[in-house]
Amino acid sequence: MQNFIFSLNIILPLFLLMSLGYGLKHLGMFDPKSLKVLNSLAFKALLPALVFNNIYQTDPNGHFDTRVILFAAVSAFAIFGVFTVVTVMLEKDNRRRATLIQGIGRSNSIIFSLPIVASIYGAERAGITAIVVGTVVPIFNALSVIVLSVFRNKKISPGKLILDVFKNPLIIGSLAGILAMRVGLSLPVAVEKTIGDLAKAATPLAILALGGSFNFSAVKDNTKYIVYGVFSKLVVIPGILVPICVRLGFTGPELVTLVIMYAAPAAVSTFTMAQQMDADDVLAGQLVVFGSALSVVTIFLWIFGLKSLGLI
Repeated sequence: MQNFIFSLNIILPLFLLMSLGYGLKHLGMFDPKSLKVLNSLAFKALLPALVFNNIYQTDPNGHFDTRVILFAAVSAFAIFGVFTVVTVMLEKDNRRRATLIQGIGRSNSIIFSLPIVASIYGAERAGITAIVVGTVVPIFNALSVIVLSVFRNKKISPGKLILDVFKNPLIIGSLAGILAMRVGLSLPVAVEKTIGDLAKAATPLAILALGGSFNFSAVKDNTKYIVYGVFSKLVVIPGILVPICVRLGFTGPELVTLVIMYAAPAAVSTFTMAQQMDADDVLAGQLVVFGSALSVVTIFLWIFGLKSLGLI
């Protein structure tokens, strides 16, 4: 029972915030325009501040398993590669192929990983999580652009791809945090507090916006694709990779970081990218909505299971 309550206390706040966002939309406090602004604020300012703050507060002399960064990067490529092959075999429509591959491969780890690790171990031990997120986010972004471009027969510009990666606010926040940590930079108290306050606002606002974006309509035509995409993302990927992580000896914040990276739903930005690059944006939105709603249950079960086994 103790492990059950522990796991519930980790995931329930995220569920309540998503539910509140959904409720506020129906009360007329969120509309598509305000949600777009809120998502932009979270992505361009609040989440980079959160990533920077978590890395900045990390003890540079503290111990963490650096293998986790390499494993996260390699597994991100592997997930995209495997599910590109599987999806191409199962689906003939290129627009739907691109959406499914991106929706399965690209994880919303930035919104889920940091708050969950910080909730379990404290913000001071979430630095490795921020570094991993800063590593996999550009990989996810680059692979998504490649997949969406290939399936619409559009030429990929390597230079633009690299430039877009380094212009990503999350990458800027991550690199700035790593630099500050490594050189032992001590920011003025007022600046440190301002960044800390922005970081505290990141998770609540991002998850409120996620809940506000929920739309459960127009499901009938895409039921089998939603089942395939969501089941692959929430069950198959973590079901294969989490035991490998345990076998490799990952524990504590490192293990939780990887588990949430694999078990988190599709990133909200998959919908925007699908819309901009002529993929199936309706299906992309449905993968985000249903994946986010069901992930509350599946992530809870992963945390409960790992806690019961004494791994976290």
